[in-house]
Amino acid sequence: MHDEDYAEWERFLFMLSQFYGERPQLGRQILDDAAANQTLRDALPSTPNGGSWTTRALGDVMSAHAGRWYDGFTLQSCYDKHSKVQRWQVSKVDRS
Repeated sequence: MHDEDYAEWERFLFMLSQFYGERPQLGRQILDDAAANQTLRDALPSTPNGGSWTTRALGDVMSAHAGRWYDGFTLQSCYDKHSKVQRWQVSKVDRS
Protein backbone atom coordinates (compact mmCIF):
# COMPACT_ATOMS: atom_id res chain seq x y z
CA MET A 1 0.00 0.00 0.00
CA HIS A 2 1.30 3.44 -0.86
CA ASP A 3 1.87 5.97 1.91
CA GLU A 4 -0.50 8.37 0.14
CA ASP A 5 -3.24 5.72 0.14
CA TYR A 6 -2.65 5.03 3.83
CA ALA A 7 -2.84 8.74 4.71
CA GLU A 8 -5.99 9.15 2.62
CA TRP A 9 -7.74 6.26 4.39
CA GLU A 10 -6.49 7.34 7.80
CA ARG A 11 -8.03 10.79 7.18
CA PHE A 12 -11.28 9.29 5.84
CA LEU A 13 -11.75 6.91 8.78
CA PHE A 14 -10.91 9.66 11.25
CA MET A 15 -13.53 11.91 9.66
CA LEU A 16 -16.13 9.13 9.63
CA SER A 17 -15.49 8.53 13.32
CA GLN A 18 -15.86 12.25 14.04
CA PHE A 19 -19.03 12.52 12.00
CA TYR A 20 -20.81 9.29 13.03
CA GLY A 21 -19.00 7.98 16.10
CA GLU A 22 -19.36 4.20 16.08
CA ARG A 23 -22.88 4.23 14.58
CA PRO A 24 -23.04 2.02 11.47
CA GLN A 25 -23.96 3.91 8.29
CA LEU A 26 -25.09 3.05 4.80
CA GLY A 27 -22.75 3.98 1.97
CA ARG A 28 -25.60 6.04 0.50
CA GLN A 29 -25.90 8.00 3.76
CA ILE A 30 -22.17 8.71 3.79
CA LEU A 31 -22.35 10.05 0.22
CA ASP A 32 -25.50 12.08 0.96
CA ASP A 33 -23.89 13.61 4.04
CA ALA A 34 -20.68 14.30 2.09
CA ALA A 35 -22.72 16.17 -0.53
CA ALA A 36 -23.99 18.47 2.23
CA ASN A 37 -20.79 18.73 4.30
CA GLN A 38 -17.59 20.08 2.75
CA THR A 39 -15.31 18.63 5.44
CA LEU A 40 -16.68 15.12 4.99
CA ARG A 41 -16.63 15.50 1.20
CA ASP A 42 -12.97 16.56 1.30
CA ALA A 43 -12.12 13.47 3.38
CA LEU A 44 -13.54 11.00 0.85
CA PRO A 45 -10.76 8.88 -0.63
CA SER A 46 -9.93 9.13 -4.30
CA THR A 47 -12.15 7.09 -6.59
CA PRO A 48 -10.43 4.17 -8.32
CA ASN A 49 -11.24 5.59 -11.78
CA GLY A 50 -11.02 9.28 -10.89
CA GLY A 51 -14.74 9.88 -11.43
CA SER A 52 -17.56 10.58 -9.02
CA TRP A 53 -18.48 8.23 -6.19
CA THR A 54 -21.46 5.92 -6.52
CA THR A 55 -22.89 3.91 -3.66
CA ARG A 56 -21.69 0.66 -5.24
CA ALA A 57 -18.18 2.00 -5.91
CA LEU A 58 -17.85 3.29 -2.34
CA GLY A 59 -19.11 -0.04 -0.98
CA ASP A 60 -16.63 -1.98 -3.12
CA VAL A 61 -13.69 0.16 -2.03
CA MET A 62 -14.77 0.10 1.61
CA SER A 63 -15.04 -3.71 1.40
CA ALA A 64 -11.45 -3.84 0.18
CA HIS A 65 -10.31 -1.76 3.18
CA ALA A 66 -12.49 -3.43 5.83
CA GLY A 67 -10.49 -4.94 8.67
CA ARG A 68 -7.32 -2.98 7.93
CA TRP A 69 -5.93 -0.65 10.57
CA TYR A 70 -5.12 2.97 9.91
CA ASP A 71 -3.48 4.65 12.91
CA GLY A 72 -5.87 3.14 15.42
CA PHE A 73 -8.96 3.15 13.18
CA THR A 74 -10.50 0.17 11.45
CA LEU A 75 -13.51 -0.13 9.17
CA GLN A 76 -15.99 -2.92 9.74
CA SER A 77 -18.95 -4.02 7.69
CA CYS A 78 -22.22 -4.95 9.32
CA TYR A 79 -24.71 -6.76 7.11
CA ASP A 80 -28.31 -6.05 8.07
CA LYS A 81 -30.12 -9.30 7.24
CA HIS A 82 -33.56 -7.76 7.74
CA SER A 83 -33.15 -4.92 5.25
CA LYS A 84 -30.43 -6.72 3.26
CA VAL A 85 -28.02 -3.79 3.23
CA GLN A 86 -24.40 -3.32 4.19
CA ARG A 87 -23.63 -0.78 6.88
CA TRP A 88 -20.18 0.56 7.71
CA GLN A 89 -18.74 1.27 11.13
CA VAL A 90 -15.44 2.78 12.20
CA SER A 91 -13.88 1.56 15.42
CA LYS A 92 -11.01 3.23 17.21
CA VAL A 93 -8.47 1.74 19.55
CA ASP A 94 -7.10 4.18 22.11
CA ARG A 95 -3.35 3.66 22.18
CA SER A 96 -2.71 5.60 25.38
